[in-house]
Amino acid sequence: MKQLRLACALLALIASAFAAGPPVVEPVIHGDQAVTAEHNGTQYPVFRFAQDQKLVASIQHVFASSFAGEMQKLFIMSRDIASARDRRDGLRGDPEFAQPIYLLLSQEEGGYARRDFFLESEDGERVFLAADYIDLVVDQESVDSGDFEEIFSHELGHSILRNLVGELVGARSNKMHQSVTLTDYRTAFDEGFAEHFQPVVRQNSANPSLTRQQRGVVAPSLAQDFLSQRDQVLRNFGPPSYVFLHERMVPACASLRECYVVEETSTSFDPSQLRSGQQMLSSEGVVSTVFLQLLSEGGAPVCGADCAQLEAKYRKLFEALAEVKPNATQSPLIQMLESYRGKYPEEGKRVVADFVLLTRGATVSTELAHGTEAMSAASSRADIAAFRTQLHAAQKLLAQATDDVLAGKLKLDAAVGPELWIRNEAFTQASLFPGSEEAPLRTNLNTASAEEIATLPQFSKETAQAMVRERRQRGYFRSIDEVISSAKLNPGQAEVIKKAEQSQAGAKADPVR
Repeated sequence: MKQLRLACALLALIASAFAAGPPVVEPVIHGDQAVTAEHNGTQYPVFRFAQDQKLVASIQHVFASSFAGEMQKLFIMSRDIASARDRRDGLRGDPEFAQPIYLLLSQEEGGYARRDFFLESEDGERVFLAADYIDLVVDQESVDSGDFEEIFSHELGHSILRNLVGELVGARSNKMHQSVTLTDYRTAFDEGFAEHFQPVVRQNSANPSLTRQQRGVVAPSLAQDFLSQRDQVLRNFGPPSYVFLHERMVPACASLRECYVVEETSTSFDPSQLRSGQQMLSSEGVVSTVFLQLLSEGGAPVCGADCAQLEAKYRKLFEALAEVKPNATQSPLIQMLESYRGKYPEEGKRVVADFVLLTRGATVSTELAHGTEAMSAASSRADIAAFRTQLHAAQKLLAQATDDVLAGKLKLDAAVGPELWIRNEAFTQASLFPGSEEAPLRTNLNTASAEEIATLPQFSKETAQAMVRERRQRGYFRSIDEVISSAKLNPGQAEVIKKAEQSQAGAKADPVR
């Protein structure tokens, strides 16, 4: 009975706080350790309502006056759509759907969408809450600069996607994810969906700092040359310029590891070199670009006087996402586009046609991808005659491919081969930031760069480059055996690939970084 009274009292507090934003909590610390408690055999963190009332008031003001408040509405919309789907399918809704989203003021690290915790009252009583929370490091500076508004919206995007699609488990890559990196379908989809909210926030923000950055009228500080800051800039300005569709340019490098790192972190793109369809679907930058394009039909995703029109766009998107059932072989992005076309046939035609055009047909037709790449190469040489010839040919291929997709003769991922994962035990890598553990590099031979392939034992840079050229010509490798035969690998190299394939098959999944 006491536990019930406590829960009711806490929920009353939460309801009043939720009107001005999510309830703000902080970890309960004993000594220098965060306190945990057991629930059904599992340890969960223990939180209390945040004590810094000045900071809490500043956070509540952000939710009352910025797009972060609209993000809460989208979160609730995603829960309502998921609940309606579950009732339709005879499934019981998840218990956290009865709870608001919480904001945890993290002490040392943050930037995660998490779930389930104990909430402790002032007299030390605890109640377990099956609820989502956003784990962030927040201070007055991050609130004033707009960083909080932008990052909170990104992380809430993960919770929105989890409401609609469920947990995206089974990620294959263990590379540090960032906008420029190629990982795997699920990681790219999860991060790309969350990422697309960042430019939406900036386009709708009233924060002076974010507004100046979005308009490009503020000189970047020297600190913005660091990798994470470059990544932040690309997340906001990369999608409108479609840079993520292209291969990256690799700076000069000397050692094996240095070449791997500079390729992973390069933020320069070659407009004459198109990524393959599988590479695009493994790129969170491309996924973010697709979501932004879908929402921008008829104009940028800006609320204006109210957000009713933007909310209507998101409702359709969320309803399509709610029908996605991730599997082990197909990109959830392709599934979402097919779901959208099924739910909204006429509008879906435009969405699918826009996707084929945006990706230059790379997921649909290798011939079309090569044709648009030849057109871009002619443009880069300023060869107007060749460009016109290639443009005419590419337009014919594009029109035919789009018609075939819309007629059901061609799948949206017809030119996307299988993921061919291997585990390179000879090359361990951690996150590019300090503090993470080393782990053998997991590589997909259908998306890997020459620099990544060259980390394999007995593989020279020249061999790796030849493999990538062969893959580009074919579109993709159909199997590990085809990799070995088509790339003309010697017996030693073939054995390395086979062992790496076996290592991957027998290994447990490494955490996504």
